[in-house]
Amino acid sequence: MFTKATEDSVYKTVKKTFDNNRWSYNADDRNHRLLTGFLGDDLRIKLSVEVTSLDIRFVTMFDYQVPKEKRTEFVLELNKINKDLAYGCFSLDPDDGSVFFAFTHIFEGGKPSDELIEQLVTLVVQTTDEHDGDLQKILS
Repeated sequence: MFTKATEDSVYKTVKKTFDNNRWSYNADDRNHRLLTGFLGDDLRIKLSVEVTSLDIRFVTMFDYQVPKEKRTEFVLELNKINKDLAYGCFSLDPDDGSVFFAFTHIFEGGKPSDELIEQLVTLVVQTTDEHDGDLQKILS
């Protein structure tokens, strides 16, 4: 019923999905990671897709850091956004103030299809794009 998934086979499927969609990327084959970018409504969205032995991790990264004096306020606003998300979450790194959105798809027991990977990339990028303006307003 399910195709047995391995880290390598899932990584190859992710790369194939990107190639089929003509999405450009930089590949780190040793670490099974792709780095790419998409143009959102107002900002470029940087995306990292990393395959491990159990999951695919999608992380979008923002080009700014939250100053220490605004981090508490920023986290409270992130929580308001996160409570309405069906999947994934926005986070703030407390050490350096970097902001990112992360979603993990666990594939243990079955190999994700090209279509699923395409949908997940699209959802992660759209979610980031939908909220990036709200996040910038917090810093204003």
